[in-house]
Amino acid sequence: MAGRNSAVIGLELTNSTGPDPSKWNGSTRRTSMSDITDEFRRWFEALDRSGGEDRCYLCRRAPAEVKQFFGFDEDGQATEAATFGLEDVTLEEADILSYRSLRPVCAVCQLNLEGITALGEGGILLEVLREMREERDKLWP
Repeated sequence: MAGRNSAVIGLELTNSTGPDPSKWNGSTRRTSMSDITDEFRRWFEALDRSGGEDRCYLCRRAPAEVKQFFGFDEDGQATEAATFGLEDVTLEEADILSYRSLRPVCAVCQLNLEGITALGEGGILLEVLREMREERDKLWP
């Protein structure tokens, strides 16, 4: 089923995690100035590729909205810490949007895709995408 769907919409889900990780600057914790410069360069390049929009390509969430989804404000402070009796819970150097793809992708969408593929439903996802593309009137009468 996945092969047929991938031919229809031009996608194929595999167990691949993407580009070769050995070519990435793998650490999310940056300390040197060149690392910071590389991150800004990567961010500006991604903004150029996405037409200047700092949003997830798939769900259109802005960075602040992704933080809010995970329960943090824009400064990385947990919004419900007092409710649950948590202390010193902050979102520090976590990447909430990846700028290493053709378009920015948020952590929420990445987790959703990982969940779908972990359940072995990649073929179903491809079929849903095909329906969205080719059978819009059926989905939204």
